[in-house]
Amino acid sequence: MTAAFVLPFGLPQILPLFTVDAVQEAASYLSANAAAVLGTAAEQPYGPGTAVAVLAAWTLVFLGAGYAALRGRDS
Repeated sequence: MTAAFVLPFGLPQILPLFTVDAVQEAASYLSANAAAVLGTAAEQPYGPGTAVAVLAAWTLVFLGAGYAALRGRDS
């Protein structure tokens, strides 16, 4: 339960504090940033089409994790 809140809400606040370029690039592909790009129709750092794909990928990641936890605990 904690990871479900820390990953989407905590990481976007923490990762921009690091000065490593790879971390900055990874932070731009978090769900909060993709939602901001989609909500404002901005073209930076990527367009709305990529933002939808990023949000879909995050949805699949969390659904997959939930499915794996359900199958592992309740089988």
